[in-house]
Amino acid sequence: MTLCTRRKFLRTLTVAGTTAWAASRIGFVSGSSLVLRPMASQGGALDLSLTAQAGRLSLAGRPAALYSYNGSVPGPRLEIRSGDDVRIRFANRLPESTNLHFHGLHVPPSGNANNVFLEIPPGESQIYEFTLSPHHRCGTYWYHPHIHHLIARQVWAGLVGLLIVRGELDDIPEIRDADEEYLVLKDFGLDANGKLLMPDPTPQIMQGREGDLVLVNGELNPTFRISKDGLLRLRVLNASVARYYRLQLEDHPMYLIATDGGPIGEPFELRELLLAPGERAEVLVRGERSPGSVSTHEPAISQVQHGHDGRRTNDGWDGENAGNDYFFQ
Repeated sequence: MTLCTRRKFLRTLTVAGTTAWAASRIGFVSGSSLVLRPMASQGGALDLSLTAQAGRLSLAGRPAALYSYNGSVPGPRLEIRSGDDVRIRFANRLPESTNLHFHGLHVPPSGNANNVFLEIPPGESQIYEFTLSPHHRCGTYWYHPHIHHLIARQVWAGLVGLLIVRGELDDIPEIRDADEEYLVLKDFGLDANGKLLMPDPTPQIMQGREGDLVLVNGELNPTFRISKDGLLRLRVLNASVARYYRLQLEDHPMYLIATDGGPIGEPFELRELLLAPGERAEVLVRGERSPGSVSTHEPAISQVQHGHDGRRTNDGWDGENAGNDYFFQ
């Protein structure tokens, strides 16, 4: 990010309020999702083991039969920097074939880098390797399966994880000193025995899978805190297969600083943030109310419908879908 852009960043946030740049280190206060425990690169390299597996997990206090990465939903958060070497020893312990896709990364779509045509059978393993360009844009990305005909079903079952590329935006002092939280938004549909509900062939698959259990980082109504005059950075991923989210914070504006494509040239104020499936955004929130906490709550349904263009399939995000908008209040 250039000096000029940093000046724009400071000017935008200063005009919005005159409170001091004093972000307190106040972290996550409820829940225990492993999304908050990163696997970060060291010395320019990220080398790890990742296993896709099936099993029963606790999901918002309910037993659930899910797919997971390393036994958690969402999977471990991976953190790298531009120019890093990445080596992932991937094992498939699912009852069906799968693979890995690094959504948004500019790495070769061939060989064993980001090849969606690789198919790892049950019980087999694959080493994924690539080097991120030293000019790669920092931002919020994610990983998930991308095997033909099974994408939506395996993502629906829990195979999602955040992938963060650190870079120039993170080096701006005000952003570096801010608190940072990660919100993986995902819905699930479970029956009374904790088994995933599967849609009928039509019309539910054409409209997309949606469940009535809407979670953040695998938790129901987790709480994040920000102190008076504090600054909080939220990295948000819509990891749902079909659901759209319209996000709001009561009496708190949000300042958009990055989208799917990475940092934007100048922050701008939002009163709400609409995220389509697979979409990411980064926003800043200022603690402009009396001392206390800002919490995420179970969304309230607004029943606003999106149009359906008839091109959606059960392989992923091929078009717009019918879905509800939700408000975090």
